[in-house]
Amino acid sequence: MHSVISYCWQSTPNKRDLLTYAVLCLLAMACSVALPYVTGIVINNLVDTSMDLAAFGRLCALLTVVYVFQAFCWYVSSLLYTHIEADTSYSIERHATSHIQHLPVVFFEGYDPAWWRRRLDDDANGLAMWFMNAVTGILEHGGLLVSALVVLLFISPVLFLASLVLATISTIIVTAFKMSLHDTSSAFAQSMSDYSSAALRQLSFVQFIRRNALFQKSLDKLDGAFARVRKNMYDANKAGAQASLAYNLVVGLSTSVVVFVSVIEVLGGHMEPGYVATAIGYFGSISASVQSLFGVCGKDFQDAKVHYERMAELESLETEPVGEKTAGPVHAVELAQVSQHWPGKSEPTFNGVNAVFKRGIIYGIAGTNGCGKTTLLRAIAGELRGTVQGMVSIGDESLDNLNQYDLRRHTMGFVDQHPVILPGTLWENLILLAGPAVDEKRVMALCEDIGLGNVLNNPCGMNLILDDAQPALSGGEQQKVSIVRVMLKNPEVLLLDEPSSALDAESRGKLARLLQRDKSSRITIVVTHDDMLLDACDEIVEL
Repeated sequence: MHSVISYCWQSTPNKRDLLTYAVLCLLAMACSVALPYVTGIVINNLVDTSMDLAAFGRLCALLTVVYVFQAFCWYVSSLLYTHIEADTSYSIERHATSHIQHLPVVFFEGYDPAWWRRRLDDDANGLAMWFMNAVTGILEHGGLLVSALVVLLFISPVLFLASLVLATISTIIVTAFKMSLHDTSSAFAQSMSDYSSAALRQLSFVQFIRRNALFQKSLDKLDGAFARVRKNMYDANKAGAQASLAYNLVVGLSTSVVVFVSVIEVLGGHMEPGYVATAIGYFGSISASVQSLFGVCGKDFQDAKVHYERMAELESLETEPVGEKTAGPVHAVELAQVSQHWPGKSEPTFNGVNAVFKRGIIYGIAGTNGCGKTTLLRAIAGELRGTVQGMVSIGDESLDNLNQYDLRRHTMGFVDQHPVILPGTLWENLILLAGPAVDEKRVMALCEDIGLGNVLNNPCGMNLILDDAQPALSGGEQQKVSIVRVMLKNPEVLLLDEPSSALDAESRGKLARLLQRDKSSRITIVVTHDDMLLDACDEIVEL
């Protein structure tokens, strides 16, 4: 449990609020201890006919103050809880997301973002909620349990001993269910992630499903995933219900024993009658505290342990190696016996490539489908570390020694075949990579050069709202936005992967002229099947 609490503590951004929350929990606990004891004193004084009305009024006023103060502590702590739990959950998820973004490229073979999104959401929320309940449970309910037993010892040693034995029996029963709760919780969490991923895929591929009338096959996949969730949910709930049933039976029998012992103590003259109510109230508090600690240390902890283990498993994956050097002026990119091989694949994607790419020349990469043209561009960009053999030199430095993130941020420009349009305005998408000093005239000029003038002439202009699901642009227009976005970055090495696949003949001609016009300032490498672009290249490299 220590490792889980430590992990959550380190993930809590605002520790001052958390400490304030803890203090309020302790104050509420103190009120819970005081209330039954003051109530017992009131009843004892009612039995004592010599008590005057003023003294009785003061005791009732004290009781009222304790109730009001406790309510105030609960109110303020509940407000703090909301922000602390949300911030902790976000901090855990943010760190995990950043870790995934820095993992080696082989991690992303078969990567399912929907599955990981569901998993991170479940684990981050589960850990944050358990942590806050643990703070409440351990401080408030743990303190209440100990304090109530101490007061019972003061009232009646026999009653204290009976309550202690009964509380111990309850704890033993709870502990007996730990392993089954952990196993069923783990299986349920895993199946929920699988189901969420399967459900999202049915919606993500809805056009393909409709086009090929794959309705039944789609639903069969969903049915299979749900069947596993349903079984694991039942098993987890059954284990929890069995534990609760056993615990509730023990509490019910234990309360009867406490009442019996209290009456015997009163009849024997060892305890005042008013403390019978105090004993019942304290044992109720003890039972509630054990129940809460059962949640913190039992089923809820087993769930949190599952979430923590999955987060620890993710964080145990080593991030990809990053070089320390930054690239200087790049006049050439050289490949010497470069091969790329995915783990688990019997054949390399490409093998033994030798090439030199120089500034001021446009190079076309040609070859059959599947020969590794796009993979070669990704290897040059430093995206495939750990899967590339041979020597890739950027300028005068080996790619392995260069900080690949700095390289791609400042030196490399990559135009994808399938451009990414981010939610936001057209302007925000165009200048995404341009840095803080953006020349608006150059943005407009590049848009005109590539043929985006018709988009700029719409009523919204640069304020046109784009979205990744409904981007308000055609495929060709998205590709032009991607090209302008990278051109504005002024990369020394420009890598283009099928940049004209969605462009018409006129736009392909404009792209070819644009590349020729600016080629002197960079190394340009184009993967394409387009004869017009190949004709614009100065040299062709066959894979």
